[in-house]
Amino acid sequence: MFTASSRSGPKPPPSHGRHPRRGWIWLAAVMLVLLVSAEVAIRLSGWVEFPIYTRDPRFGYFPAPQQSGSFRNRNHWVFNDQGMGVAATWRPSERTDILLIGNSIVSGGNAYDQPEKLTPRLQGKLGENCAAWPVAASGWATVNAARYLQAHPQLVEKSDFFIWQFMTGQMDNASPWLGETRFPTAHPVWATGYVLRKFWSERSTASDNAVVEQASDAGKNYDEFESVVQKLARKSQQSPRGIILAYPTVQQLRLAREGRDWLPDRQRLQRLAKFNDVLLLDLATLPDWTEDMYWDEVHLTPFGNVVLASLLGNVVATQAPFLECGKQP
Repeated sequence: MFTASSRSGPKPPPSHGRHPRRGWIWLAAVMLVLLVSAEVAIRLSGWVEFPIYTRDPRFGYFPAPQQSGSFRNRNHWVFNDQGMGVAATWRPSERTDILLIGNSIVSGGNAYDQPEKLTPRLQGKLGENCAAWPVAASGWATVNAARYLQAHPQLVEKSDFFIWQFMTGQMDNASPWLGETRFPTAHPVWATGYVLRKFWSERSTASDNAVVEQASDAGKNYDEFESVVQKLARKSQQSPRGIILAYPTVQQLRLAREGRDWLPDRQRLQRLAKFNDVLLLDLATLPDWTEDMYWDEVHLTPFGNVVLASLLGNVVATQAPFLECGKQP
């Protein structure tokens, strides 16, 4: 006779190993903790506290208005109601209004603390009677700046004087918007993913969605630039009516020190300056301007910004005393 236990067969030996499913759960938990920790660390360190930009088919991109922050918790930045890189609200006619037009040399960037940038330094030299208003974005060509001012005629109309930082090789086309890792239009939802994309993606490649139509006719771009300069120059009734600052790279400065002409656009700029009663200031001809001012091939050190602001302040004070900059109100 068989018993019930004998009919059921032998029992399997007890398992002493961990269930495979629990191992996956444990691994997922560890990964989640690491991701959350990285996200918190990146946000607390200020890596994604950077300015954002607006895109526009007319001029490409520009800093968004009404924003401020501190990149990496040390380099403060601010943009006013017009997207200009200053804290002061755009209130023309209260003082003598000077537009400071250019690219990253004017705008600065995340590498500088706000007081170290060119515009705040220049403002300190101009005094309370005059206000410096930057019209600039990192990566801009002269074409971008000209088209931005064409799209914002109120800035031209309300200004009293201008300083336009000019570099060679910037009249062929407008600089395109280069994507979210270069000129972000919003702060990232996932900071860790953004940082990984920024450091390991092809950052130097232009975005396929660039909104600026590339121009092949530099002559047309010169015409746009000259048209804007003429409109700016008409705002002043005394001489000079503005300043075009010819800004050299380190290599171009070396050419100038060797006695060679580094500025291919010189004759056209000279004609433009003469016709509009504008001062053409070649930075490479000034003995106080040296390679020590540069951080890299193009950009300035914080001390370079101090020197350039002092040079511009002195030129404005001596060549355009009618502006009464540098004097107390």
